[in-house]
Amino acid sequence: MVADHAGTERAPHDSGPRWTTPRNNLHMHMQVPVVERAVASGRSVTSGCTGAVAHVTREDRAVAAAAVPTRDGHEDTVYDVIGPEAPSGADLVALARDIGGRCVEFVGVDDDASTDGLRTAGPPAGVAKPVTSFGAAVCAGFPANVGSTGHRPTAPADVVRAPPKSRPQGPRRTARRDRHPQTRRAADRGNEDRHRNESPPTRRPPAAPQGGSE
Repeated sequence: MVADHAGTERAPHDSGPRWTTPRNNLHMHMQVPVVERAVASGRSVTSGCTGAVAHVTREDRAVAAAAVPTRDGHEDTVYDVIGPEAPSGADLVALARDIGGRCVEFVGVDDDASTDGLRTAGPPAGVAKPVTSFGAAVCAGFPANVGSTGHRPTAPADVVRAPPKSRPQGPRRTARRDRHPQTRRAADRGNEDRHRNESPPTRRPPAAPQGGSE
């Protein structure tokens, strides 16, 4: 669906050593904010037409990845790591209606409108077209096959309905000390100025000896 992904997959195949490639389907955690926005706005805009996707969670991907190096017989094999169900865009809209208790409109747009809308939203350069390509692949039915990772996988609706702390987590926010150097230096200067203007702590004089000197 994205040329970079195809190149990454081909690289180990052409390198010489034995290889195994887990080909992960689209991530279910990415649909959580999609459903939340649909509940908030009353509209779900997508270029994925009515196609379905067997989304997979990070936890299920980890189980599949752990099975490869710990068991024999996986050499020179590509595995599709896919979810147990393949909800369509209409299914996610129905889920948003059920969660939000309100009407949610399904709005399908073509690839050009999707790309233009993403560019207007302001993502990094070069992101809009690859993201739109996911919708084109969904319309073509490529990510709709369902399967099993060998254990009871997580259903898409369970991921969306889960309390925030128990959901599969996205990338963590950057730690405060990892901020841009100029921002960090400005913050450090502010801390220094604040400490400089604070009054020094008052020290108590030593207590006088009790009973006089000997």
